Amino acid sequence: GINAEYGAIVIDIGLYLAYYVINKIYVRREIVERNTVITLVSASMFWATAFMLFLFTKSTDTSLSPAESRALNSACIFGKLDSHDLWHSLSSVAMFLTEILLLNMEDDQISVKTADLYF
Repeated sequence: GINAEYGAIVIDIGLYLAYYVINKIYVRREIVERNTVITLVSASMFWATAFMLFLFTKSTDTSLSPAESRALNSACIFGKLDSHDLWHSLSSVAMFLTEILLLNMEDDQISVKTADLYF
């Protein structure tokens, strides 16, 4: 179904990101700045937390009718947010930090001439 397709896309992106980070750090021995490491750790923590919320809290089911699915709603955690809202918030922060991570990983290339870049 559609959830399996989204899962495959997320796994594919995650594997490519892991390949990219490992290739830059261990294979090409490029210098990784401290802010990049902090961003990597932060993004990983947000992804892990969002993934746990996604896996272990069942707050929606698209195969049910709206009334039946509404019965799955959980109690609010932070005032007005239930676990599904919290999952959306955490995963959006994780996606943002992942994009910042990819931008930060190329900061050390600013002084490299275009002809000398490894493609």
